[in-house]
Amino acid sequence: MVFVPIDFERQGLRETLEAAGLDTRSRVLFSWLGGTAYLGREAFDNVVGFIVSLPAGTGLVFDYNLDPSPLDRSDRDPYDRMLARIAAAGEPFRLCFETPALVRDLTALGFRQVEDFGPQELDARYFAGRADGLRIASSMAHVMRAWTA
Repeated sequence: MVFVPIDFERQGLRETLEAAGLDTRSRVLFSWLGGTAYLGREAFDNVVGFIVSLPAGTGLVFDYNLDPSPLDRSDRDPYDRMLARIAAAGEPFRLCFETPALVRDLTALGFRQVEDFGPQELDARYFAGRADGLRIASSMAHVMRAWTA
């Protein structure tokens, strides 16, 4: 496992990873957690476009937030307050998705076995049976898993 710092908005992923020793002829698993919300769509598209260009069997796991526009007022107000706190800390969310459109986009790029995990699936898979009651905090948080063909 290698951690590689990068500014996705200003640096090329291929060049940065090759400089860190990535062999682009090998299958890779990318764990991209905690980053997509802070990017513009072009930077996100550049990252997934590079990853899908790698050999068949390369995997990508990333988290993302749902588009809040369909929320009713009672759900939207707490979400907007959370966004305001995050923005006040200097890290505003810039990117969110509608799951069906994201699945279509990834599939159109060439990813296969595209799977979405919402809060209920993540809680059941990773937090079931915990004595401390830990659960996914936001109904807007999702994890996507996809493999190159």
